[in-house]
Amino acid sequence: MSVCPKIDKSVLPCRHYLRAERDGEAGHCKLPIYFRCVEAMTKKAPSLSHSAVNQYIRCKRAYYFSYIKGIQVYDVMKPGPMKIGAIWDSFQNSAYGGKPLNIDEEIKKYYGNDSHNFDVPKIKALISAFKDLEITTDLSSKTQSKSFFHAGNHVVSFVLDREYKDHFVETKCTSTQNVTDFFFSIHYLSQVATYFLANNKFKHAIMEVVKLPQLRSSGQYSKETPDEYGKRCYSDIVSRPSNYFQGYNKKTKTFGKKFMREEFNLKQLYDKYKTIGDEIIWRMSRGNDLAWYKEESSCLFPGKCLFYEICHTEGFPTNIYYIKEVPNE
Repeated sequence: MSVCPKIDKSVLPCRHYLRAERDGEAGHCKLPIYFRCVEAMTKKAPSLSHSAVNQYIRCKRAYYFSYIKGIQVYDVMKPGPMKIGAIWDSFQNSAYGGKPLNIDEEIKKYYGNDSHNFDVPKIKALISAFKDLEITTDLSSKTQSKSFFHAGNHVVSFVLDREYKDHFVETKCTSTQNVTDFFFSIHYLSQVATYFLANNKFKHAIMEVVKLPQLRSSGQYSKETPDEYGKRCYSDIVSRPSNYFQGYNKKTKTFGKKFMREEFNLKQLYDKYKTIGDEIIWRMSRGNDLAWYKEESSCLFPGKCLFYEICHTEGFPTNIYYIKEVPNE
């Protein structure tokens, strides 16, 4: 029995089917009702990833919206931490990959003409401080290196920030003030372990975590302009760089925290990917949306869900959301 109401087997497996890039991965649908082919998903899961699995665990319906329906949030409508993380990633990719980047254009992509948002001077201050502190940039790495592996029959894909001969580097920019907890959460949220699982050549990883300035903007500073606030942030960063660039070494002009391969239970992670891939196929095989239930406890915690407006209004605000385009044939 077919789960797709539009299946057309005049051309096998379906006239509307677009094969996936890799074997073992469910393909896409040419029709606008779905992004992924739901019929193929009764036999194969979409490509898994660290972020996709976390989304699935947090809320089945949010996973369904994002990875099956292909619903995306416009960059300017994303929450602040996602914008900051994306801008920092672009800057790091430029710094280590040797590619030019117009940082003002990159910021505008996420913040538009919102010149009063104080996140903008914060991220600009970090970037200026990174350059002026002359933090070492080893250009021998492969930046934004894409790869995948199989967990059972399921494809697990990922992108490495920087790949070297025997290790990799993952970069993060966070507003979390207790960075010890941040390292701990990354350690056990399995992102780093996923990369170890993918390639035996990786012996260790470096987590380069940068803390976003959180200086007061009230009281005596309540009348500061964003530019004035940014200058104060910059001064604070360069005066105590180890507070912002975690593990900063003044001599070598490097920073980061090292994790060894042996610290992670890779077998457990492998089984987790395999099990969740199997679960996704099972849910799609049920043939109805009830399998992709909403997890109410995740609607507003730890932050507002990206799909909150869709779930709670049953509408599709086109100023917030769009449907991702399927790959070309």
